[in-house]
Amino acid sequence: MSSPLLQIENLSLGFQTEGGLLRAVEGLSLSVEEGQIVSLVGESGCGKSITALSIARLIPSVQYLGGRILLAGRDTLTLSRRELRQIRGKVVSYIFQDPALALNPTLTIGAQILEVLLLHQPKAATRESCITALEQVGIPSPELRIDEYPHQLSGGMKQRALIAMALASRPRLLVADEPTTALDVTIQAQILQLLASLRSSHQMSILLITHNLGIVSQFADHVAVMYAGQLVESGPVRQVLQTPAHPYTRALLASVPQLGGRRRLSSIQGQVPPLHAMPAGCRFGPRCTERHGGCKELTPDLRAHPTLAGHYTRCLPPRP
Repeated sequence: MSSPLLQIENLSLGFQTEGGLLRAVEGLSLSVEEGQIVSLVGESGCGKSITALSIARLIPSVQYLGGRILLAGRDTLTLSRRELRQIRGKVVSYIFQDPALALNPTLTIGAQILEVLLLHQPKAATRESCITALEQVGIPSPELRIDEYPHQLSGGMKQRALIAMALASRPRLLVADEPTTALDVTIQAQILQLLASLRSSHQMSILLITHNLGIVSQFADHVAVMYAGQLVESGPVRQVLQTPAHPYTRALLASVPQLGGRRRLSSIQGQVPPLHAMPAGCRFGPRCTERHGGCKELTPDLRAHPTLAGHYTRCLPPRP
């Protein structure tokens, strides 16, 4: 059996501050198979984006405190700057939630796509290739849009242009960090359908970062739920959403609005703990409605579900 395209093993990340070291991600393990869509879910500040950016070492200030990140069989934590430049855009590419900030306002869309091609596929760095890239992501009149600047495009068109840039050199892994947050609902659906179709046509894997469980249920094959820098549950998407094993996952699902639903919308009491004041024992314990005495005393490990294959959870069993 072939190895996963991306395999994160026991990764811990932190930041050095005046008050000392703050651990932002603790012992996280995650894998993405070839052609698979894996979604990383959790509240803001849980460590999703830091984890995603760490794959290609895009945050200079982060400290790698332990673990490995194997991308196409190579540990990115051991690569030189030159080697990292070769894999960024070629093996792994990123799209972000606000294309207006990700795109260079002083360059035309065509010039920005051409820049990617010149770096990774110089023989394909032509105007025709740039037009084709825009055409593949559904931008109308690409021969005209190629000469426009980002401010001349709508939000949906900006995001499509950013996707065209990310895919120009045919990466094997696309990391999509909240790619639809800044868009209206109709455009969100179009962008997600585009990513799903590109996954098939480009034979590409996708790591989708989101807090929207509705998106996860429609587009992901596998889901990993994070809380306070730790992975608390992971498994096949239907299995996790239909049979959630962790109280945090159940609480997230209970807080999702439903059309025609008459029940009172649930919320999770309290707040995510700050990095400098993580609670003892289970990190979700202070907010958990199912906690017991052991949750304050013992730190749960990520364990295999007793009956569901490929399903893991970080929760202590209830006391008899």
